Amino acid sequence: MKRPLLAVVIVLGLFTFWSSVYTIAETEQVIITQFGEPVGPPQTAPGLHMKVPFIQTVHLRQAVARMERRPEPDPDPGQEVHLGGHVHTLAHQRSAPFLPARDR
Repeated sequence: MKRPLLAVVIVLGLFTFWSSVYTIAETEQVIITQFGEPVGPPQTAPGLHMKVPFIQTVHLRQAVARMERRPEPDPDPGQEVHLGGHVHTLAHQRSAPFLPARDR
């Protein structure tokens, strides 16, 4: 009789623990509500966090959108580069070896 009762207590304990733990990714923001009202400021620190189980609710939203962009190639020396509007400039690439200050 004691083993089934122990198994039920362990399962309920694990379920309670599981419902009190949540994670925040680097690009997420969390607002905790208790009975529908916000509790404290939004949390933005990534990692594992805890809340009061069954009473508090976690609301996730994206805080920062990840931008993935290919790097633009360097212009050729002397190539005209359009910067926007009516501005034009010449891109001059100059490569010089690194020399210590005393050798210049």
